[in-house]
Amino acid sequence: METIAANTETSFAPVLYMPVVADALAYYQKAFNAVELRRWSGGDGTIHVAEMTIGNAMFHLHEITGKDAHFNEQPHSFITLGLFTANPDMMMQQALDAGGKLLNPMQDYDYGYRQGDVLDPFGHKWTLQQKI
Repeated sequence: METIAANTETSFAPVLYMPVVADALAYYQKAFNAVELRRWSGGDGTIHVAEMTIGNAMFHLHEITGKDAHFNEQPHSFITLGLFTANPDMMMQQALDAGGKLLNPMQDYDYGYRQGDVLDPFGHKWTLQQKI
């Protein structure tokens, strides 16, 4: 697995909360070609936390536990995850084929981006985009 060097530069690493991390691991691998770096599992075999990358962008998946009960209230955030990719059309199709829901089709905008929005099966909105 790829290793991310600690403390070398400033970057964001969003944490996505969901009831079942294993389902999300499979979706993000299929939808966005995400790579699992590592995981933390419980004695029962469930995955509590997973660390993943899409290209050089790292993010974490976190199981909702009793202390995170407030995350069960939808919507739990108004954040859109912007993902720049060399082929947003292909990535959009992969996300839809993997079970995502189309929010806005891919299109070119006058501010110089090609963008489209997909909602993943866990309630997170992704803007797939490319600078044109």
